[in-house]
This record gives sequence, C-alpha cells and structure tokens, in this order.
Amino acid sequence: MVIVEAVASSAVKTSFNLQTPVIVCLTEKGHAARCVAKYRPYCPVLNYTSKVKIALYFAIMRGIFTILYDDVNNIDSVISHSCDFLINNKLITTNTNIVLLSGLNEKKNGTTDQMRVINISEYLNIKH
Repeated sequence: MVIVEAVASSAVKTSFNLQTPVIVCLTEKGHAARCVAKYRPYCPVLNYTSKVKIALYFAIMRGIFTILYDDVNNIDSVISHSCDFLINNKLITTNTNIVLLSGLNEKKNGTTDQMRVINISEYLNIKH
C-alpha cells in the first residue's frame, strides 16, 4: 500500500468515527481524491485543485465536489477558504470537526501524506 492509500483510508475511517460532515482534500493531480472516493466515505469530499482538467474529471465522480483554487499550495489559505465556504453556505456549524488531507511538503506536488482533524471554532479563534 502506498502512502496516499494509507492516508486516504485513514481519513475515511476517521471521518466515520468522528461523524465529520465533510472531508477536505488538496490535490493537484487528483490521486488523493480518487483514493478517498475508493473507500466510499459517507460524507462529501470537498476537493481543492488549481487544474481545470482535474476539476472536470471529478465532476462525474460520486460524492466529490471540486473547487478551483489558485493557491492550493498554501494550506492555511485553503483551510480558511473551505471554512468560510462551508459556514457561509450553511453546510456546517462553527463547532464542527473536518478532516483535511494534504501534503506535508507544500512545494512538491504528488505528496499527499498528511491527515489533520480541524475543529472549525478553534481554527477560527486562532485565525482571528
């Protein structure tokens, strides 16, 4: 099993155990989001990418919703955008956990090797 497969399966299991309403996935090539979809999470996957071709590919996949975002390599920016997007569209409340998949090395593509559980209210308090 490669690292991205292990992280994806762990993210889906963690999401199920914590009953999180969404999994946020940062991907450039789409491999991480495909791996998450393979394990059939019960909640939707919010996929961030900067490539239109990848976004169109995921338009036909079950449970994956893609957001085109130019600065995918800036994890803090993506977390802020996803929190704002989810709260403004009333998809989550402020006292909610989400699961985030990203790469530890932000500058190198294809390195999804990190899973985080983020509490929205704690993150928004730290941010402001």
